Amino acid sequence: MALTISQASAKTYAPELASTDKSTPHVSLPAAIDAVPEFTINHHRDSARTGLNLAARMSADSGTIDRPIHWTIFKLQGDGRGQWEQREDVSLPTPRFDLEPGKYVVQVKYGHVRTARRIEIRDGMVTKMTVNLNIGGLRMISRLTATPEVSAKAEHLVYRIKRPGAAPELIGRSERQGAVLRLAAGTYKIISRFAPGNTVKEATARVRPGHLSAVEIDHFAGVATLTLHQRKNASPVRWVITDDTGTVIANTQERRPVLVLRSGLYTATATVGGIGLVKQFNLTAGETMQVELGAPVKAAE
Repeated sequence: MALTISQASAKTYAPELASTDKSTPHVSLPAAIDAVPEFTINHHRDSARTGLNLAARMSADSGTIDRPIHWTIFKLQGDGRGQWEQREDVSLPTPRFDLEPGKYVVQVKYGHVRTARRIEIRDGMVTKMTVNLNIGGLRMISRLTATPEVSAKAEHLVYRIKRPGAAPELIGRSERQGAVLRLAAGTYKIISRFAPGNTVKEATARVRPGHLSAVEIDHFAGVATLTLHQRKNASPVRWVITDDTGTVIANTQERRPVLVLRSGLYTATATVGGIGLVKQFNLTAGETMQVELGAPVKAAE
């Protein structure tokens, strides 16, 4: 099912978490909407079967979701306290189940949203339950100011802000640029970072039922590719990159690591075959450079 692109989902830019810049512009957001799932349950007599039909919507005014939804059904035994017997576990958009009369719990999972509801199946009747999940989509894209544009791996951590002053709750993460996360309506904090590297930014977005919120985050950083001079053997290489305070920024065994870094002075150390090589380099935002270690040094004339 398609999402409606929210007019309120404008580009959102945020400062680095460690920045002391007080001139960050205010980000205008729509009014908060925290919606919980709603259930519509109907019973109708059926001479052919006794059972349960399920469906779900993203919002009250949207159509039925036609993507797979994870449904798990438990039969309650006795008074239902701790005695649940799993009867069904499927991933389908609109499943139909033949069930004997009794009390059940239906669990629903779609995207990063989970909910559950107790229902009663009556003899000679079909119960239809439609779940209004009250969810929307959140699409995140992180961009670099480096020129020329390079491919770098961005990670987005998504936290739910349930109420002012409360600690944000980690909901999910995405390493795919432009991927859509399906989330419960509410307010979210997004932490964007490129790895390996030290550029981190955050943004805030609000998700509305049935709408797609798009967040684009610009990182003002440079890109450094580390290489070894004429190394053709397969000897393992360990890289350690530190900033001008000695803080370790990255520790990797990639042959040619690509780092996304804030402007500053850095030291790259490569250990290969028991030999350590060291080189300092200075990187500015928007710059793309190659840092080669182990190259012969020209003698002074």
